[in-house]
Amino acid sequence: MEAIKRQASKFREQVTKQQQFLYVRQLLQAFRRHLGNFDGEAFVGDDAEITRRHQLQNLYTSTRAAKHFEKDIVHGLEGSISVTSKEINIDRRIAQDCSKYEADNHCSTSTLAETAMHVRESRQSIIKEKEILLGVYDEKVCNPLRELIKSAELVDGRHLIRRYEKLWQEVEAQAAEVVRLKSKLTDGPIPDDKSIKLQLAEDKLDELKSRLMSLGKEASSAMLSVEAQQQRMTFQKLVVMVNAEISFHRNILTILDKLRAEMIELEEENTSSPPSVATQSQSHFLETVVHPFDGQAEGELSLVVNDIVIVHQVFPVGWAKGECNGKTGWFPSPYVQKLDSVSTSNISPTNQ
Repeated sequence: MEAIKRQASKFREQVTKQQQFLYVRQLLQAFRRHLGNFDGEAFVGDDAEITRRHQLQNLYTSTRAAKHFEKDIVHGLEGSISVTSKEINIDRRIAQDCSKYEADNHCSTSTLAETAMHVRESRQSIIKEKEILLGVYDEKVCNPLRELIKSAELVDGRHLIRRYEKLWQEVEAQAAEVVRLKSKLTDGPIPDDKSIKLQLAEDKLDELKSRLMSLGKEASSAMLSVEAQQQRMTFQKLVVMVNAEISFHRNILTILDKLRAEMIELEEENTSSPPSVATQSQSHFLETVVHPFDGQAEGELSLVVNDIVIVHQVFPVGWAKGECNGKTGWFPSPYVQKLDSVSTSNISPTNQ
């Protein structure tokens, strides 16, 4: 008996849905006869509101695309952070191997041990540069973009658009109701009850349109602000990322150039043939500093603008070795400018 009741209930629901479908279809046909061609936007009637709706739809699409792009940037940098972190571990092992060889070396010549020392120092400097780059990726690019993706402004703005679309549908439905009531009126006297019903429907339509206009302005203002923030901040973070990568690669090249110069110097010291790549003579050179240099790695010579440097050797890889303020070390050769040449015999022993 219960099964029969459930089947009867389902049958009634199906009949009700079919009746509702037929009613809606007949209603739409009546609208087409009354208005010609049915257009949902025509029921709203305000061209400015129709334009605003199209604008909100475009803003919704634009901010969604920007959000996905930001997610792609974060995902890509997270992959780069993971790979570079593995490279750092490899660099650390290389530096440890070099340090171990320095400690275990008992060879009569120290060329390879000194080379291992320079390689260790260069690897440590490279590790530092990679850690700086990863810090920029994580703290200055990924974290701000993650916050932007989950920003309350974006969530609220998109919620306003969804509310606007829902209200738009209510306005269309109410406009359709007004047209339906008007279609039932004849040329003769209008009954008071129908007139009142029509007036109430029109008043409700006006109230809905007013709410729609107010909500549309609020949603448009919010989403324009969100879109501008997305465009501005995402662009800025891409600039930060590119600048950090440029600085990283320049610093890595400087580290490797310095390592190469040190290795060339060791090679020259252990060969009987005249030097072929280093510029050497019986005279040292006096040069003035034209660009400051902050020597952070071991063996580097810090320079201050207008300091006088006694240059001992200049290598074509962009590095030179010299003395300044009682200290000797390496520095970028383009950072100094030649003043004069002075014989080695004229330089005091403390400057040699």
